[in-house]
Amino acid sequence: MAVNPSSSDSQDAAARPAEGDVIYLYCKATLESGEVIYDNTSSRTPLSFIVGRGEMLPSVEKELRHLKKGEKTSIVLAASETYGSLGFAGLPPNASVQYDLELITFQKGGTPGGPPPIPLASPESASAGEGGGGGSPGRDRHITSLQLSPEDQLECASDSKERGNDFFKKNQIAEALMEYQDALGWFHLAQWSPALQPMADSLQTTLLLNAASCHLRRGEWLEVIDKTGKALEIDPSSTKALFRRGVAKMRLDELENAKKDLLKAAQQDPRNAEIRKNLNECKQRMEAANQREKQLFKGLF
Repeated sequence: MAVNPSSSDSQDAAARPAEGDVIYLYCKATLESGEVIYDNTSSRTPLSFIVGRGEMLPSVEKELRHLKKGEKTSIVLAASETYGSLGFAGLPPNASVQYDLELITFQKGGTPGGPPPIPLASPESASAGEGGGGGSPGRDRHITSLQLSPEDQLECASDSKERGNDFFKKNQIAEALMEYQDALGWFHLAQWSPALQPMADSLQTTLLLNAASCHLRRGEWLEVIDKTGKALEIDPSSTKALFRRGVAKMRLDELENAKKDLLKAAQQDPRNAEIRKNLNECKQRMEAANQREKQLFKGLF
């Protein structure tokens, strides 16, 4: 029986991630020295990103787009393909990095934070850790959210948050962001009881705001807007979310929208000098833009 080549090609393409899809993956990044600078394989908490949004190193994203669900690969990137002579937190200048990647699954046209459609690990892969019990679940255990109580899931997320806070205080922003992303991973499959929902909402909002702070420090304005927007979906009155989103929008020259966020934040926290400072800067930018526009039209007539 003859196979239609175009149909076969179409099916093959559909089996791999494409632009706009959400990828869920495990990743281990290792320097030439053998030092591991990132590893979420032991926590079994997936990293997720949207293809084509600039959220992942281009060479890593390209490699993942060649994989099917469950496939693994390893690539070595030269410094020119990572952060070059500048280096980054945890990554020395001019360093090459080996990435061990596993494509867990992907969702067509989804958004990060939604539940992956397959379990992240089988129960047989779980390990109770040394001693077989006691203590809180940690990242040294091969566990999934399907094997933990909701209370333990929150505890794991909280532990990652605290590690992230420690990194942030040391100005290790990349490491802090990775911890916050790991913590947010516990919310992918979670189903909270009415008693736990307020605590879960509070923790998730804090994690989103902390991640937004990291993106703010890195000048990743679109990511700031994404994280703060999700925080505002949970808590529409969050002053910190409004402020950080306003700053990001101002940096993108979305001045009208930035002013709305900053003005609302200032109304909610009128004594906050940092909010006032950025609101005034936004107003000054708007005035300067208006003056430039007037001069432009003046020259036309």
